[in-house]
Amino acid sequence: MTVRNLEFLFRPRSVAVVAEPDEPSRYAEVVIANLVAGGFAGPVISVGARKRSLFGIGTDVRLDEFEVVPDLAIICATLDMVPSIIKQLGARGTRGVIVGPWLWHRMSSNEIAAARKAILEAARPYLIRILGPGSGGLVVPARGLNASAAPVSIMPGKVALITQSTAITAAVLDRAGSRGIGFSTVLHLGASMDVDLADVLDWLAVDRDTQSILVQFDEISGGRKFMSAARGAARNKPVVAIRGGPVKPRHPVTTPFNADDVYEAALQRAGWVRIDTLGDVFEAIEAMARVRPLRGERLTILANGHGLGRIAGDTLLRSGGELGSLSRDTVKHLEELLQTRSSLSNPLALPSDVRPSHWAAALSAVLADSNTDTVLTVCSPSPFAASADVATAICEVSGTAERSVFTCWVGGAAMLEAQRIAAANAVLSHDSPEKAIAVFLGVVNYRRNRRLLQQMPPSLAESFSPDVDAARSVL
Repeated sequence: MTVRNLEFLFRPRSVAVVAEPDEPSRYAEVVIANLVAGGFAGPVISVGARKRSLFGIGTDVRLDEFEVVPDLAIICATLDMVPSIIKQLGARGTRGVIVGPWLWHRMSSNEIAAARKAILEAARPYLIRILGPGSGGLVVPARGLNASAAPVSIMPGKVALITQSTAITAAVLDRAGSRGIGFSTVLHLGASMDVDLADVLDWLAVDRDTQSILVQFDEISGGRKFMSAARGAARNKPVVAIRGGPVKPRHPVTTPFNADDVYEAALQRAGWVRIDTLGDVFEAIEAMARVRPLRGERLTILANGHGLGRIAGDTLLRSGGELGSLSRDTVKHLEELLQTRSSLSNPLALPSDVRPSHWAAALSAVLADSNTDTVLTVCSPSPFAASADVATAICEVSGTAERSVFTCWVGGAAMLEAQRIAAANAVLSHDSPEKAIAVFLGVVNYRRNRRLLQQMPPSLAESFSPDVDAARSVL
């Protein structure tokens, strides 16, 4: 169904929370509190849902009266009550529904299948879009919409987060908040009975408030639909994915490929960048919020010492990255600036007694070099310049630069204030060269994958000849 009626989910003018009076998880109370705290401008109403029949047996449900017809309703009730609730809401004009927690572990597979069928049949006549069941909710901070149970406040930003795990959602939001990073949209899919990942991607691909998308998922249904949406989203904005596949057995059966290989190839072909760990997710969120578009793939490294620069440079080259070559004019300018007779190259080793002003001047010179696409600064504690002063100087230059500046603060407590200053100035900050290089190469891979996305494969591979007998034997 793609984006039809999704505006009632993402841009509702009124919201209702529909709950059983004795709803055990108190999910409804949390959602109402979040809606109020988020500053939603439209009406927020609470609606009770009670079973009509004696002793609560049966599926006929009575909703409390409400004067305002909600565009969006969040349902907090047992799954057997949901079809009747949706039917009554649809008859009154509601077109978007979020179905919250459901006790799937207490239901048989047949009961779940029957409930899903009944929910979809109740929604179909009214073209109601359903997020869930089991959805942790939806947040659009710029519109004051926090229709979720998120335990942390969420600032407006340009990154969209789509997940299939409420625990990962909470962890990412908490980490992002501590780094001053906001979101355009946060959405937990739940069971994706109706609204699935492809639908959300289609919406976000044309959402003007979203500049990049982070996706966490385990499995995908509807491969063709997903690939179409995935390619469409990646044409317009960076998309990064983390996928947790099934745990591999200790002694796996040897096969030519597995499901994870298929996902890897599909995501690469769609123009996405895939990451592997939760730590990478945190790094990716910061990069998506703060990296400027790359003009090229050449990195120039500035470090206050030969050792740090060499480690960063070796890491880059071993990982398939490219060092930029400083022009003669830039080298001559740096020699005069730093008053050194040492041969200067990339990585650029700054003198051990380098001052914050020299950091800023050297960074400005390198950023002006046409052979540089991105700069990485690597700084360790120095008795000649406080790391906080160095961070301030670097941030002043980075703030007006057209190219991205990655910063790395190697050490411990002495580097914490520098990292805080960098984060406050929306400058990328890492605590090791390896992390900074990994994030930079992730951005490079996205650039490469976008080029791959735009390529058309040949109808027949070169030097290919079919082996009909082998194909028949496999069948």
